[in-house]
Amino acid sequence: MLRLLLFLHIMVSVLLAEIIIENASDSLESFSIEMYEDKTTTMDLSDIEEVQSFQKTSNSIAEGYSTSAIWYKFTLSNDSGQDISYIIDFTERYVTVVDAYIVSDDGSFLHHRGGDSVSYEEKVIPSHTTRFPLSLKRDEEKTVYIRLLSSFPLSGTISVMTERSLATTDVFSGQLFGFYFGGLFSLLLYNLFIFFSTKDRVYLHYVLYVSSFMIFQLITTGFIPFEKSSGDLTYVIIVTSVPLTVIFFILFSRGILNTRKFTPRLDKVVQVIMWTMVPILIINQFEYYYSAMLTHGLLMILAPLLLYMAILTHLRGHKVAKFYIYAQSIFLITTMIFFLMIAGALPYNDFTRYGFLAGNLYEIILFSLALAYRIRSLEKEKQAIESVARERLEDQVYMKTKELRDIQKKIKQLNMHLQRQVHNEVEKNSRQQLMMMQHSRMAQMGEMLSMIAHQWRQPLTTINAATSTLKLKIMLDAYEADAFDKKLDNILEYTRHLNDTINDFRNFFKENKTTVETTLEQVVESTVLLTQPILIEKQIELVYDLSCNKRIKTHENELRQVILNLIKNSEDALTENTVSEPSIVFRTFTNANRAILEIRDNAGGIPEHDLEKVFDPYFTTKLQDGTGLGLYMSKMIIEDHCKGTLTVRNEDGGAVFSIKLPLEQAS
Repeated sequence: MLRLLLFLHIMVSVLLAEIIIENASDSLESFSIEMYEDKTTTMDLSDIEEVQSFQKTSNSIAEGYSTSAIWYKFTLSNDSGQDISYIIDFTERYVTVVDAYIVSDDGSFLHHRGGDSVSYEEKVIPSHTTRFPLSLKRDEEKTVYIRLLSSFPLSGTISVMTERSLATTDVFSGQLFGFYFGGLFSLLLYNLFIFFSTKDRVYLHYVLYVSSFMIFQLITTGFIPFEKSSGDLTYVIIVTSVPLTVIFFILFSRGILNTRKFTPRLDKVVQVIMWTMVPILIINQFEYYYSAMLTHGLLMILAPLLLYMAILTHLRGHKVAKFYIYAQSIFLITTMIFFLMIAGALPYNDFTRYGFLAGNLYEIILFSLALAYRIRSLEKEKQAIESVARERLEDQVYMKTKELRDIQKKIKQLNMHLQRQVHNEVEKNSRQQLMMMQHSRMAQMGEMLSMIAHQWRQPLTTINAATSTLKLKIMLDAYEADAFDKKLDNILEYTRHLNDTINDFRNFFKENKTTVETTLEQVVESTVLLTQPILIEKQIELVYDLSCNKRIKTHENELRQVILNLIKNSEDALTENTVSEPSIVFRTFTNANRAILEIRDNAGGIPEHDLEKVFDPYFTTKLQDGTGLGLYMSKMIIEDHCKGTLTVRNEDGGAVFSIKLPLEQAS
């Protein structure tokens, strides 16, 4: 495919060139021409006519960069026996100033101005190049002086042609350039489409490189739509497109050759050249002469350097680089010839002037093929990677499955071990909680015994006193039957009271795992009844604000134990703090489907730093005889057995314990 494209392009180029030569046969192919260099750039026609030191040269000009004004002189005569009209054509567009002086035998002359400094409309013959008319009558002779002054390289051909031959040349050169630019544009669109499909920046750099190079060539060749362009805008486009072309070419080359990977040190040198083009682009807008020389010098280094990097990349296994080597070799040769021509080292002709365009087209075609090959290579690499990845994935899946089975086996063993540990810990915690409950119950039993002893003290004293009185009266034989009987009734009443007290305390400690329906008010009254004598003795005021009156279903005895423990804690705090007017307030109410009991005192409250710890096991704020289990067991009873909550807060100079039980459990 590549060889076919190259063959077709060469054949078309040769065919068009032959047609151009055949139809331009009536032009003056050779004539004597002389040249003089005006280094001062101040000489006019009168000065140059006196110069005797003109040197013979060719009508093909290749003077390179020059700040001098170059004068060319030739004489044309008509011995054909008829009038002849010629057109003098300077083939290159970018010469700043072209002055043509056509001097007749009688000394009169015509002055025509051309060059890039003159607009398309102002030229004597509107054209993208510089053209002047020349008419010769029979046996007439005229001398032509052409002055060239330019900041661009001085190169081109001074041709003398008839209108017919010039028109023929324009038509077929337009066809040739149309073929050239059509090829560039097709490749540009093709790779632009690939870029939008793949989002690969290499294709974008390729498109930008081709675009900037094509714009530069469209202007310099005067091809549609730039055949009439001139002036400052055209100059800006020219001096901008050259550095941009170099920058995009470097970006494309670095991308397709992957120079960061294969030639990292040389890649840094190329980057330096690329970034050097940025200030050159800016300087070009103001001074083109020296920056253009610098650009050409850098390109003379860059082109062989990139070719060398492509060879190294290919030797290191990057297959796409072979296309780059073929393309860059052709383009490097033709470009070097072109640069040597515009530098004045080689003569100006069709090969030195346009050979690099053909080389550029071949290069761009090969680059496009390289990109296509790159896609196939990447696709193959992708498939290979996917194949390897699948194999590795299958191996990993197998290994992971095996590891998973091993892990599952270990987890099963760990679960069994953990279950045994949990079972042991549960049993241990159960035993510990049982011990703690027994410890707490023993402490409460001690307190109960103290309460029993306190409540029995007065009745026993009264019974003892009555018995002694009766015994004394019997001894003295001074008793009366009614009085004796009354004393015995008193003794019976006191013994019944003692029996009731025992029953009350026995019921309090009776094990009862079932729930009963009751009210908070009933539980509070029955519990306070046990402690009331001691509280009254210690002058602790009991205040009641009972407004709940909702039936709840709960473990009554366990709830009474909690209330009794809270009362005992308030009693101890009031006693230890020697409160002047001690009081315990019982308040019941409902809120959000909950029955709430609050027990508060005025003993000064719990220190703030201890509030979060009062329900911890073995934590106590009592100065003595504190076990630290009462509140812990109380919270466990309320939350685990009664399905409620027990909280504490400080309020109005005292501690407030709040018991919240669900109402929905009541029938």
